[in-house]
Amino acid sequence: MHSTKQKGFTLIEMLVVTVIIIIITSIVVSSLPDFRSQKELELTAQQVLAGLKEMQVSGISGRSQGITENDIITMTSVPVVGINISKLANNYTLFRDIANNPDSQDGVYTGGLENIEPTKDLPSRVRITKICRKKIISGESCHSGTDTYLAQVNITFQSPHIEAMIRSGDQSDNPPDEEYVKITFTAQGGRQKILAVWSSGRMELQ
Repeated sequence: MHSTKQKGFTLIEMLVVTVIIIIITSIVVSSLPDFRSQKELELTAQQVLAGLKEMQVSGISGRSQGITENDIITMTSVPVVGINISKLANNYTLFRDIANNPDSQDGVYTGGLENIEPTKDLPSRVRITKICRKKIISGESCHSGTDTYLAQVNITFQSPHIEAMIRSGDQSDNPPDEEYVKITFTAQGGRQKILAVWSSGRMELQ
């Protein structure tokens, strides 16, 4: 008769396997926050870009959510629609200016009554860390020593133009002077996405 011996794991083998499992689990768990932050960063940047494109289409058509037929009849100017992006509040708002007469604040977000939809707060893992603009006349650039950083920016559109008007909220701003604005979104961990918008109406994520 042949004797059969049962083979099993030795204590050392069990310990080695356990250590390997612990190491792999630690790596996966430690990378989860960065993974989530990266996904939130991507999603947030895409949502803001989608909102901008929605406002561009709405502006070109001359119609906007929240504007009634009566508003259109009584208005003496085509409504301005756009997005307000606030670095300080870390949020963005789609809005429309339905003032009856053109004024120095056309295209500047002035409060909740102009909201097309509720203001959207960015996820806690994502911050707006920089809003930088370049003016055509002064030659100010986001990559020079004369950077112009903003606390907020209004990017608006008005029928029949595809071009964007870029304003900080200051009445002295002159939209045609703006060449582009770049909004930097930074996720927990340091990853960044930049939303660039040109006065020509071009926009892209970098």
